[in-house]
Amino acid sequence: MSDDQAIQDAYADKLKALYIILADAFITGENKADAEKRFQRGVILAREARDIAVQLLPK
Repeated sequence: MSDDQAIQDAYADKLKALYIILADAFITGENKADAEKRFQRGVILAREARDIAVQLLPK
């Protein structure tokens, strides 16, 4: 597996984790707007981390 693919796989895992957190928040009756904001913020930051990590890979 390439370094790039490992980063992409880790990003996919993070998205799955963020989804589980969102679903659990809905199931437990947490404030929907707060859960949605947390999910969106998590996705944005995960994307940013993924993009930075790919850029930092040695060529």
